[in-house]
Amino acid sequence: MTSKDYGGGPQPKTYILEFHHVQSAGFLFLFFPIMTSYQLGQAGEELAIERLCQDGMQILETRWKDHAYEIDIVAFDPVSNEMVFVEVKTRSSGSWGRPEDAIDRRKIMRCVRAADYYMRSRNINYPVRFDVFAIVIPNSGKAKIEYYKDAFYAPLG
Repeated sequence: MTSKDYGGGPQPKTYILEFHHVQSAGFLFLFFPIMTSYQLGQAGEELAIERLCQDGMQILETRWKDHAYEIDIVAFDPVSNEMVFVEVKTRSSGSWGRPEDAIDRRKIMRCVRAADYYMRSRNINYPVRFDVFAIVIPNSGKAKIEYYKDAFYAPLG
């Protein structure tokens, strides 16, 4: 994970959500069955959207694609008056490394180019922020969500 400051860096907010199988009539408990990687990614994005909505953000786009550009979530934060471009990385375990470790310099450049294209193609002139959600949803049903608000800056040059 590349951050603004390797020394302290943005500290993620961690949320642990437990999902259980339905055990009693009248109670709705959710559980995550074994999922394909696509389903796992969708589940992670849904959890991220739920969290962003709780924070009062307006979700403008999900799974946006245009030409070679792709953005997981595009939101507007009315509190800070910023456009927020969100990258969501979801894993079923830590065996392939932490989800946030997949956000390397190359991925950051793709996010920045996609955000730039999105803003220019719509003639939007708000400040931009890049957030990252790192989510682990193991088959045991406990989802761990780490939210890196303002995770990285657009590199210069």
